[in-house]
Amino acid sequence: MNDCKPNRSSPLLLAVLGLGMTVASTATADKLPKPEAAAAAPTAVDNSAINRRDRMSQTLTPPNQSDAPEDIELVAALRRSVLDTPGLSVDGQNIKIIAHMRLVTLRGPVRDYEERMSIERAVRRVVGDGAIDNQLQPN
Repeated sequence: MNDCKPNRSSPLLLAVLGLGMTVASTATADKLPKPEAAAAAPTAVDNSAINRRDRMSQTLTPPNQSDAPEDIELVAALRRSVLDTPGLSVDGQNIKIIAHMRLVTLRGPVRDYEERMSIERAVRRVVGDGAIDNQLQPN
């Protein structure tokens, strides 16, 4: 008859192996590059002041966009023109374009003054001498 006795060294062996794995993982973790704590200052995400400004009745926001077919077509053409402009930042590509009674309002943050003017030139290619209210804000 085969008498199977539990192996008492198994728990000890598992403990030793577990300790070895912990030491190995610690040694490996020491070789990993450390994250740079001060690599970049955190960006302020509080835009409460901008939101308050946008709630004021005289500030145009996308809900003020006219439903007139000519204004909708104008905004689509303006968006295409802006997106066809090479080198724009993501912010520059995502500006608000609002057309109301053929008045074009541009709003939102852009990378710098050069990008602001580049977007205005793209809009001028579409509207010509039409009225543009450029409220883009360089960072």
